[in-house]
Amino acid sequence: MTLVLIVRTIEGIAVVTDTLTTANTTLEIYGEERPVEYHLYSRRKLSKVGNYAIVHAGLSFLNGKTVNQIVDRLTSYDKSIKNTIETLKDKFVEEMGKDPIVPKMPNDSLLLSVGIIGYHEKKPFVYRIVFFRSKKDEDQLFDVIETKDSFDPPFYGIDYFGDYDFIQLVIRAAKKENLLKPFDILTLNEALKLARTLIRFLIEFQKYMVQFTVAYPIESCIITLEEGFQWVDKMELKKFHYTDHSVD
Repeated sequence: MTLVLIVRTIEGIAVVTDTLTTANTTLEIYGEERPVEYHLYSRRKLSKVGNYAIVHAGLSFLNGKTVNQIVDRLTSYDKSIKNTIETLKDKFVEEMGKDPIVPKMPNDSLLLSVGIIGYHEKKPFVYRIVFFRSKKDEDQLFDVIETKDSFDPPFYGIDYFGDYDFIQLVIRAAKKENLLKPFDILTLNEALKLARTLIRFLIEFQKYMVQFTVAYPIESCIITLEEGFQWVDKMELKKFHYTDHSVD
C-alpha cells in the first residue's frame, strides 16, 4: 500500500511519501496453490513534472514499467496544468489497456490513484485521477474518475492518499480536542516535519499490528510559488567503495 501526506501552508506545500509496495501472488506449497503476500521496498511513489508533484497509490507496475518510470519519461509536452493532467491520463489509459494483470483484477477494485499537486492561479490544488476495474467486463476494462480538490480560503490543511485511515483518526482526534496548531500558522519546515512524523509514527506503530503496509525510506518535496518544486528527500542509487567500505 501507500501513504502520501500533503500539507498546505501559507509558505508552500509539503509532500511526503513512504516507499513500500504490498503485492500478492500464489505459490505451490505442499502441492497446493496458496495466496502469498509480499513486500517490495524502496519503491518510489513521488515524481516531478514541471513544478507539480505526481504521487500514486495502487498498482506500482503497468505493462512492464513502474508507475514512476511512466511519469518520469513524459518529457516532451507543454507542462501547463491542463496538458499535464490530459497527458498523464492518456498515458495511463494506454499502459493500463496493455497490462496483462488488469483484466485479472477483481471487478470494481481500485487499480491506480494518481495525484497532481501544485499551484494554479496562485492557489494550491490536488487533482486526482482514479482508475477502477469496471464492474462489468463486457462494457470496458476500467473506469476513470477525475476530481479536483478546490480549497476554500485560507486554503491550508492536510490531504491524504493511500492507506491513510489510521493517520486520519489521529488528525481528527487532535483537531477535536483543539490540540493541533492551525495549518495557516505552520511554517513550511514545520509542515514537512509534521508529515514525516506522522508517517514515521504509522511505520513504528505497525510493529504492533497484524500487518504493515507503510515502510521506510521516506521521500519528500516542497512546492512554493516562488521556486516551484524542490526535492528534499529523494532516493538515489549509491556506489559502494570496496577500498574503504564507505557509502557516498
